[in-house]
Amino acid sequence: MHKIAAFMVVLASVIWATGGPAVKVLLNCGLTENEIFFTKAVFCVISMLLFDLICRKRIKRIASVKDFFSLMICGVVGYLLYGMLYGYALHRIPISVAVILVYTAPAIVMLISVIFFKEKFTLKKKIVLAMIMTGCVFVTGILTEGVGHISFMGVLMGLTSGFCFALYSIFGSIVMKKYDAWTVATYNFMFALLITSFLVDIPQTMQKIFESTDVLLLNLYFAVFCGTISNLIYVKSLEYIEASKAAMITTIEPLTTCVVGVVFFHEEMGIIKFLGVVLILMAVIFLNYTTSEKKKVRKVDL
Repeated sequence: MHKIAAFMVVLASVIWATGGPAVKVLLNCGLTENEIFFTKAVFCVISMLLFDLICRKRIKRIASVKDFFSLMICGVVGYLLYGMLYGYALHRIPISVAVILVYTAPAIVMLISVIFFKEKFTLKKKIVLAMIMTGCVFVTGILTEGVGHISFMGVLMGLTSGFCFALYSIFGSIVMKKYDAWTVATYNFMFALLITSFLVDIPQTMQKIFESTDVLLLNLYFAVFCGTISNLIYVKSLEYIEASKAAMITTIEPLTTCVVGVVFFHEEMGIIKFLGVVLILMAVIFLNYTTSEKKKVRKVDL
């Protein structure tokens, strides 16, 4: 069952990897970032409710005001802002650069833990941070193309997207102590739908979506497959595989996204950028591996 679970993580990661290119295509079709994520939220909520009925799963009610705000931060900041900023970044920088910048999230979580939760800033953490910072410099192309050819706003939005995802990891770990992953995901989509409904002209957005079959199908794919189904597959896999191991396997996502960007969008991937990708992925794997080893030691001590 462990091998099947690992395959499920790979499958979810590959599906996630197609999300960036899907957003890129939808942006080229004339939709705005707000419209794309409003539509995704609509289809995700509908599909989650359908899965609820079919699987007879119950969504837990929010128990307290504190839980409400924690879930709202997860949904609005960790899910919605993360996705929208990623979309804004895709408008300005290559897919391969945007997805790698998002993968700075583990380092951001580490820094937040050191600053606010007083965790020790060990030598291993310093090495990981140095690897990720060096990787970011390589990936953005500053060394090869110069500052003038780089979209500063695009890079900033990519990094901010990673920061939002880092906040999702932190608040998500808090709410997951009281609510299951299914419930958290459902509330994420509901909060996202609530907020984005104020950011778009709903009739105009629906007209854009339904005037073309290709645009409708791509939106459905982005919402149902890259949103609902991939999350269901990933969450189910966590019943049979450790979260730290699953996190290491998900590093296949940015690699897949980079390949898609190079093959289908003809993005350049020179040696320096490739080294940057490798550095960041190695740092993420190293950080997760370290976390996994610590958990094993604690279990032995007990």
